[in-house]
Amino acid sequence: MLDLLHPAHLLFVVLVALAVFGPSRLIEMSRNLGRILRDIQAYKAELKDELTSTTSEVEADKKPFPEKKG
Repeated sequence: MLDLLHPAHLLFVVLVALAVFGPSRLIEMSRNLGRILRDIQAYKAELKDELTSTTSEVEADKKPFPEKKG
């Protein structure tokens, strides 16, 4: 199986990106990527909290089904 996260591969990708975009553009893209990842983590935590609270409310409101007669 290919090891795609090998340090040599990562270095090659960084060097190609540096050659294509230039140093200032690469720094700007890295900052934007960091902001996007931070926002995604915040939204994920918010969604998890919302689902947990909703599930807790549903569990608290759960009533047993009445038994069927005959």
